Amino acid sequence: MNKQEPIVNTGKKSLLNWTEHMDAAFVDAMVQQQEKGNRPYGNFTSQAYANMVEEINTKLTMNLTKSHLKNRLKTLKSTFSQWYDMFNGISLSGFSWNADTQLIEADEEVWDNLIKSKPDAVALKTKKVAHFEQMLIMNAVGDVVNAMREGNKIFERAYHHELTGDEIYQELQPMGLEVHEISGALMYLARNQANARTLFTCPMNIRKDILKTMMGAGK
Repeated sequence: MNKQEPIVNTGKKSLLNWTEHMDAAFVDAMVQQQEKGNRPYGNFTSQAYANMVEEINTKLTMNLTKSHLKNRLKTLKSTFSQWYDMFNGISLSGFSWNADTQLIEADEEVWDNLIKSKPDAVALKTKKVAHFEQMLIMNAVGDVVNAMREGNKIFERAYHHELTGDEIYQELQPMGLEVHEISGALMYLARNQANARTLFTCPMNIRKDILKTMMGAGK
């Protein structure tokens, strides 16, 4: 079978026309590579891109290249940033993403409070965003890496002390972990204090995924 890919002919050059199905496969592949530790310092490794190219081409019977993925990632980040920048700082408090409608939802009172401080947010009430949770996880990891790389002084001053076992346990309890998972996570974070401080400054709704990514990369 010949490999096919949707192409738009512009008259000057042929451009790849990404579909929602292709985006879904790409986002899933990125999350998998991140969980495997193939995104150190917030950037995917060459091997990660090679793995994603192979996986997506096999799954969708296509002929994508590394350049296709890099260009699409820039577009996805740009689109996602519209939402992330708007909600950044409130940790999505009171908001949730509905996978069926692909809308960010909240009570009217919550929306009204946000719109009062950020009038542009009104446009996002009815604007769909696909793969929001997966992109939020990847974006949060990237932000953490950048903060660590730049040596965020405020972060260091606020969280310079070594966390006790009880402090770590109290933070882990509301994350929805199984009992046996809590003990393993506590031991890991006690040995990796920098990761513990990073984890406990992330939004609560993504901490479990961040923890799994950290522990997976540390194996």
